[in-house]
Amino acid sequence: MRLESPAGNISTGGDRAANAWRKPLGLFLVALTLLLIVYADTWLGMVDIWYRSDTYAHGFLIAPISLWLVWQRRRHVATLSPGPAMLPLVGLVLLGAVWLVGNVAGAMVVQQYAFVLMLPLLVWAILGWEVTWALCFPLTYLILAVPFGEVLLPWMMNFTADFTVGMLRMTGIPVYREGLFFTIPSGQWSVVEACSGLRYLIASFTLGTLYAYLTYRRASRRVVFTLASILVPILANGLRAYLIVMIGHMSNMKYAVGVDHLIYGWLFFGIIMLALFWVGAYWREDGEETAGDGVVPFYRTIPVTTWLISIGMLVGVLLPWPGYAYYLKTHANGKPQQVVLDAPLGWSSAERRLKWSPAYDNAPFKLQQEFSNGHQVAGVFIGFYPGALRGAEMVSTGNGLFREEEHQEWTLLRQMNVESRYWGTVKQSDIRGVGTQFRLWQRYWIDGIWTADPYYAKLLQAKARLLGAPAQSAIVMMYAPVAEGENGQALDQFAAVMLPALEEGLQHAR
Repeated sequence: MRLESPAGNISTGGDRAANAWRKPLGLFLVALTLLLIVYADTWLGMVDIWYRSDTYAHGFLIAPISLWLVWQRRRHVATLSPGPAMLPLVGLVLLGAVWLVGNVAGAMVVQQYAFVLMLPLLVWAILGWEVTWALCFPLTYLILAVPFGEVLLPWMMNFTADFTVGMLRMTGIPVYREGLFFTIPSGQWSVVEACSGLRYLIASFTLGTLYAYLTYRRASRRVVFTLASILVPILANGLRAYLIVMIGHMSNMKYAVGVDHLIYGWLFFGIIMLALFWVGAYWREDGEETAGDGVVPFYRTIPVTTWLISIGMLVGVLLPWPGYAYYLKTHANGKPQQVVLDAPLGWSSAERRLKWSPAYDNAPFKLQQEFSNGHQVAGVFIGFYPGALRGAEMVSTGNGLFREEEHQEWTLLRQMNVESRYWGTVKQSDIRGVGTQFRLWQRYWIDGIWTADPYYAKLLQAKARLLGAPAQSAIVMMYAPVAEGENGQALDQFAAVMLPALEEGLQHAR
């Protein structure tokens, strides 16, 4: 309820507003400080990624932009009556549980999303729903601070390759393609992570959502422009890749093959973004919501005991999760054990011929061994993880088949899940190097359970650690050379005789 106030009493209304907001703001700052201290590892991990990765460097700007948006809404918010609420405590409990699962599973992005989503619930719990709704966009905009998007890399790289190759063929240029590598008469090209367009997509979405909020008032226009800020950079990146290949082709590989490759890319992206905002400006909706000058709200009087009870409940909701996570890490860690593999029947240990090893450098223990039966050669790689050791996560974006500096040496021709005869569902990768080609099968092993699904592997690890077990796990790969025209029968035969030795070696290490 709001009461009209005479012009002479406007200052009195301001004093009432200041008095009404003093306690809740003070308590909110206390609760926010507690949240930042208790979950320091989570948000510091976000800051570290912002600092190390150009793709996510925009994260440094998200919080200042959100604070600026809150400041823009200050007059309207000042007319609202703050007060504590109990319902968001349920949400904080659920988010705390999600954070704990992410913590024990080593899923940083899950922890980070849970932490960021706690912030609007904290505002709701202390300042009330009206204030939270009035600050809905500034609070939800904080979600963009979470470094997310690498899961889109394979799809975006394949889309860029498909788009580029399709456009080249439409242009009449013959193309021979192998995975993300393709050859045209003037030279060879490949789609690497920097060409995926992920940076363009993240930058466009971050700017596009802000532009839509500031430029439009109707939700429909905001949604349409936000969708455009997602679709336009994806299509534009495919067109950018095609134009760069064409520049290289038309100049006989003189241009667009060095640093100018990146310069052309960012220049093209800048032009596309300017065009997007220019077109969007035609439907802009000027006029801002007013706070109602001269109107003094009716502020509720909240007893001090109510505020103290609210803070006490918040402490009880926020503290247990990091405390239990710390307990699990200090009481359920396994010790690194050596994995020993015996040569399977009919095979003997052989000198390594394949100069390749996967990028699982964070594994506390690694074993790579090759075997021969006289006319065939096959190999095994095991990365063993004894428990919840900091910085040693089996399923991580930092792990993979190749290191960054090896992408020119090895080519991933294709990758898919297949059903093997003896080892169940496996992730199969066909890889080509200089003068060699081999097929690789990989699965995860968690406390005796096999799976090819990395997400299920994470859940198995989380389940075991929540129950106090160390969740000893391993990434296991078997590989064998594949000659032209072969279907990988050697790998199937090798898996049949190798599995008993693998099971025995892993169980012994466990």
